[in-house]
Amino acid sequence: MQLHKKDPSKGYDALPLHISERSRARGLVELLTEAHANIRKDIDPKLLPIMSSLCILVGIE
Repeated sequence: MQLHKKDPSKGYDALPLHISERSRARGLVELLTEAHANIRKDIDPKLLPIMSSLCILVGIE
């Protein structure tokens, strides 16, 4: 919070939230992987390329 107080325009206050949310998402992915959950089973085929692009963007294979 000291960095944010020095320069609020840099977004230092959002960084911890971003890191926390990314960690939570990673935990969810690990949980689904361990459970062998098939989350793509009933997905609309038109959405598959979008989902694939988003996975690449966030670093999930």
